[in-house]
Amino acid sequence: MLKVAVVASSETPGGAEQYLYRLYAELRDRGDVEVRLIGSLPDWHSDLGVCVRAGVTKKLTRRSSLVKQGFDAALSVRKMLRAIDDFSPDLVHVQYFKEKLTLPRALARRGIPVMWTEHGPIPDNLPAIGRKLYAWQAQKCSVVAISQGVETSLRESGISSVLINNPLVGGVEFSRIPKGSSDGYVLFAGRLHEYKRVDLLLAAARKLPHLNFVIAGDGPDRVRLEGLAPANVKFLGGVNEMSAVYAGAGLVVIPSGKKAREGSPMVMLEARSGGIDVLMARDCHAAEEASSLGCYLFDPEAGSLTEEIMRALASTPRKMPSEIRAARSLPAWADQHRKVMESAVGVIGL
Repeated sequence: MLKVAVVASSETPGGAEQYLYRLYAELRDRGDVEVRLIGSLPDWHSDLGVCVRAGVTKKLTRRSSLVKQGFDAALSVRKMLRAIDDFSPDLVHVQYFKEKLTLPRALARRGIPVMWTEHGPIPDNLPAIGRKLYAWQAQKCSVVAISQGVETSLRESGISSVLINNPLVGGVEFSRIPKGSSDGYVLFAGRLHEYKRVDLLLAAARKLPHLNFVIAGDGPDRVRLEGLAPANVKFLGGVNEMSAVYAGAGLVVIPSGKKAREGSPMVMLEARSGGIDVLMARDCHAAEEASSLGCYLFDPEAGSLTEEIMRALASTPRKMPSEIRAARSLPAWADQHRKVMESAVGVIGL
């Protein structure tokens, strides 16, 4: 059994957090790992492993002074390292900028291997010195890219990685309203932020007043978007359980562009796993993966989105081949991570 220290702190639930919960729940249920969380995650449960709140600071962001954030992060490193030493793990797993920029080489000096998960393309606005530091730290890690778009972004920054596509979660089709039914709707689900380009969907809604549109999610752009929305758009706010929302959707739209840095949107995987067609912007980093899963693509302007919504709703739902479902099942996905972990610690078949 491997002892894994997950070093991560986050205040907001999201796809990166769900990734950790799913991965370690699967490995724990097999008896493959003993896990300890060093930090804090919003929905980490004690069944997954002990949580030690050491070195907890907010995730790094370009919206605040990087100098101050860097100073705070440096102060937190000693606490994190102390908690790691107390656990004596076989492997440390990192996935947020702060831990990636500060821990790998310090852990290498202790002889502790690191698995590093990259969930999105490297930001274009990351300063050159930050990009060099990132690549320098990555040299001491086994890096996992969660999609082809992420792998490409890493390679362009001189970082080699192993591609492990995120799993198709769910696996069972929702009990759904038939496509084309007047009771169905076009759905957006996600954080309401300007980079998500929900404005495009509102523009399409104005051109399609006979269709209903639903927006599930919250965020800093919600008030502005509600002020722009036509009468056929309904805002649900944050939703904890999405099954019922997906069940009423005839189509899911993901209008995000490159600024949103979508690695492999969880909404896309959940919808496709449940048999719902998805329409994604062609300039999204995840567009190549989306196409492989049978998603529709549109040019990022309102006219193209309007046309593709009508085309998708008028078409027979796209089925996903059984071999893709099998290759991207939760057990197969966890197996790939287990192999990376074994390779990192230099032991096969623990």
